[in-house]
Amino acid sequence: CFISKKLYNQANWYVRQDFFNLENWLRYEEMQKKPENA
Repeated sequence: CFISKKLYNQANWYVRQDFFNLENWLRYEEMQKKPENA
């Protein structure tokens, strides 16, 4: 039970990190696109 909870928390952390990185990457892509469109 303890191990599964620990794994669950670690999985949650990884998902959160991935989501955060994805968000930053998308924002970076938007910033890269804007000068071309302007």
